[in-house]
Amino acid sequence: MKAVEITRSTEQASIEQTCKCYDMHRDAYYKFKKRIDKRKVVAARVIELVKEERIEQPRVGTRKLYEALQYTFEASDLKVGRDSLFDTQGA
Repeated sequence: MKAVEITRSTEQASIEQTCKCYDMHRDAYYKFKKRIDKRKVVAARVIELVKEERIEQPRVGTRKLYEALQYTFEASDLKVGRDSLFDTQGA
């Protein structure tokens, strides 16, 4: 999937040509891209919420931070698990 982005950005080949080389359909590429874009938006929103909470409670651990933000995640319709919050904290 990354090869498609590289050839697309350098304008060496079209998405259709690149997908054909990897024996993959164009719609698979677009579904993958849509999933990745959605994950990026969710991650950015989670980081924003965590930063806001860290201003108020700078020394709180990730488990307590997850508990504190769980209602906010549900209200914002974000599906964030404890482990994914740990992964976001490391980034």
